[in-house]
Amino acid sequence: MGRIRIPREVANFLKQEGSQRLIVKGDAGTGKTIFVLSLLRYLSRYSQGVYVSTRVTHKDIYRYTPWVRDKIQKDNIIDATNPQGTLLSMESELKYNSAGDFVKIIADKCRLLEVLDMKYGCVIIDSWESLVANIPYPRTDGGIQLERTLIDLSKEMNVNLILTLETTASTRLDYVADGVVSMEKELINENRIRTMRLKKLRGVKITNPVYPFTLDGGKFQVLEPEPIYFEPKKSKRLRRIRPPTPNHVSSGIRDFDGLLGSGLKKGSLNLLEVGKGLGFSYIPFVTISVINALNTGMSAIVAVPEGINFSLLKERLVGPFVKPELYSNARVVEETYMPENELPSEVTPLRIARTHKDFLDLLEALRERLQRPTLQIIGMDNVEHKYGFSNIQSDLGRVSSQNRSSQDITVLVAKEGQQITPHLGHICDTHWRLETISKCLFMEGIIPKTGLYHIHFYDSTSGPAARLTPLL
Repeated sequence: MGRIRIPREVANFLKQEGSQRLIVKGDAGTGKTIFVLSLLRYLSRYSQGVYVSTRVTHKDIYRYTPWVRDKIQKDNIIDATNPQGTLLSMESELKYNSAGDFVKIIADKCRLLEVLDMKYGCVIIDSWESLVANIPYPRTDGGIQLERTLIDLSKEMNVNLILTLETTASTRLDYVADGVVSMEKELINENRIRTMRLKKLRGVKITNPVYPFTLDGGKFQVLEPEPIYFEPKKSKRLRRIRPPTPNHVSSGIRDFDGLLGSGLKKGSLNLLEVGKGLGFSYIPFVTISVINALNTGMSAIVAVPEGINFSLLKERLVGPFVKPELYSNARVVEETYMPENELPSEVTPLRIARTHKDFLDLLEALRERLQRPTLQIIGMDNVEHKYGFSNIQSDLGRVSSQNRSSQDITVLVAKEGQQITPHLGHICDTHWRLETISKCLFMEGIIPKTGLYHIHFYDSTSGPAARLTPLL
């Protein structure tokens, strides 16, 4: 289960001096309740807060988000779903007959929990519409009187006030509040995408106005944009992830191995389709696999995709995370104009393969000279540019049969928009597509079919690593 992750702009907004009024709005099912509960937990590292539920009982909260029982104290959650009855200001079930009763019990609770003495204390009311509907008030005033009373209370007690609204439309509260965020959801290719839009956060620079997020594990986890180019730092140990069965090899990414079953199957042909707009952000997904293959005693052949070359692989992306004697099991095929007598022993110039058949013969010859099994990465963009679509298409049967008759693993890296890309999916055992949504990197399984997973690259003690988070 992942940890709670709040947009940095929202966190900075609530940590400003004085009290802030934040509106969290969205239609049913967009994740407002999980967000404000996660926000209460996040702020509890620094302060105290009160969560008032006017539409979901505390028993249901524990049932749907079990982590709340262990992470948020019971006294901080007030069940206000049944307003009728006598005023019991120090019980978990809040009874109130008027706006005055309600405000009094909130003030008493804040004093009891010493929220007033905390720098980032907060009162969360979920939801505003239910609260207004439950409290008797003069119809001529609507909810304005309660709204003013709560805002005055927030300012006087110096606590943040957070209200959830069951709408995405603009309301009068939007203009009164210091901050407004909107929770939204939509379907893209049968995948549900949840996003948070930062519409207003007074006093804070909004770097990213839209954040995708997931509710995996019943917790709010914002998904941060990946850098255009991830350059890993030197690690203390070497990455060695071994597969659970002798018929597979690890991709070097545990979460991806889980989606594959037990890792990359020996003799398999795998397609990694790179969507438009990714730039070089996908490259670590490829190089982590090469690092793990070399560190576990395999060989690796990289017919480089655009944006990668031998120098980059050896000096920055792969070489620093592999022992020098193990790196000798790597071969790079690239278009280079250096004289052959000046080329490093690990580099084979692409120019010696004049046709696509020559290219396949070249790869076969390299594999025969290396320790098996071999992980083979083929950048289909460079291959298509050099040999043309029709020549590659006529040889697809050979590509497929050669791989299946061996214990080697091949990953074809193809770009969206290439002529050959749609045809590769028909011969491959697995097909994975990378794409960006709101500047974030996602992966979707086409074969086998999966939902969307957010990809986050990071530096670990054993070198570059990746975490996949399901989009729920």
